[in-house]
Amino acid sequence: MPNCYLCDKEITKSNQSKEHLIPNAIGGKLASCNIWCSSCIDYYGTIDTQITEPLKPIASLLDIFRDRGRNQSFSATGLDDTKLIVEPRGSAYIRHADVKEKNHGDKTELNISVGGRTHNERLKNLEKVLKGKQRKYPQITDELISQFLDKAKSVKAFPENDLMKCPTIVFGGTGGFQALTKIALHIYIFHRGKPFNSDDIVKYIKTEESEYERAWFSFDYSPFIESEIVSNSYVLIGDQKNRILWCYIDLLSVYPVVIILNDDYQGPNFANSYEHNVIDNTESEPTIVNIIDRKNLLGMIEKKDRPYNIAQARINRVIEYYYRSNNMPLEKSKFT
Repeated sequence: MPNCYLCDKEITKSNQSKEHLIPNAIGGKLASCNIWCSSCIDYYGTIDTQITEPLKPIASLLDIFRDRGRNQSFSATGLDDTKLIVEPRGSAYIRHADVKEKNHGDKTELNISVGGRTHNERLKNLEKVLKGKQRKYPQITDELISQFLDKAKSVKAFPENDLMKCPTIVFGGTGGFQALTKIALHIYIFHRGKPFNSDDIVKYIKTEESEYERAWFSFDYSPFIESEIVSNSYVLIGDQKNRILWCYIDLLSVYPVVIILNDDYQGPNFANSYEHNVIDNTESEPTIVNIIDRKNLLGMIEKKDRPYNIAQARINRVIEYYYRSNNMPLEKSKFT
């Protein structure tokens, strides 16, 4: 049996734990029970939240396929600063009741907006607001409220471009690159078994206190031909000639990074590719059409470019997929 690379304890049937190479929270499908023990996964598994939380709006909006659990709702803000709750597949409701009063002489007009996941939930929230107004407006009797609720209708709304601001995606940060480095190392262990001399990487994953920082964005480089699907994908390359071991990871087609796992690699040449369509749950080994060399890989990380315009274009492409899947007009799908 293999050993846990974090604590070196042998992994047995009693202490093994299923680990998704790419977190299940963002649709990861590939999994292994031979990467780390149950004690370590309980202790260190939370670092994935550094990348899953920023990507949760995209995962929920598309209602991606997950092995376990459902996609969660997320908070959003309308262009008029209304606070919204957005459900999987994009249906939305306001988070807090909004009451506007307008006086017309001796009469007062009440405009009430309430939210809720279901019609009954929205009716309950409306009833609560109306009862709260009875002290100020005693003419709002229980009988009148009951009659009004019996006739009330409600509908769900989709947050089109003029109703919702683009979800904020936080790229990078120390915790984010730490989690991505962990994913890259797990991909290597999954394909190649016992890891190379990875003391610096293990220390970085455990504590963040390490000189090891060899991960950076790859917005302007991809080893694949660009496709229309929304996917989690990666390429793992061992390049003996260039003495470099590296991994390209693209999460939900909006978060691409390159991680250098070893810049003095002396092992065999190999290349592993993987793509998981998170919408229809299909897997494939995409053809690698563009392998970047050592000089450009290291230069990408050292240069620290931030091509946010490309990042925004990637997000827009995924948002457009959401619009198409809900038969919405594409001219409304551009976010800025």
